[in-house]
Amino acid sequence: MLKPLGVLPKALAEALEGLLIILFEMSATLIKYLLVLIKSTFPVIFEHLLKLIIAVFLIVIRVITWLINGLVKLLNRLFRATQEPS
Repeated sequence: MLKPLGVLPKALAEALEGLLIILFEMSATLIKYLLVLIKSTFPVIFEHLLKLIIAVFLIVIRVITWLINGLVKLLNRLFRATQEPS
């Protein structure tokens, strides 16, 4: 309980105390809602990040496969060029 500060009448001290209680309750409610939002948002973010990482990995694998196929075709052409009778 707040004690009246000399010149403050008791009614004003009680009103300020009520206002502080309301502010603390509102802050607690806001923090609670923020925590619920964070708890519900982070799994979604991590799920999307995981999908993005998998997609990038698949693209990298596809590019590596494309490069290997191109290298094999080039080596086949070079091999055939050296095997053909001149």
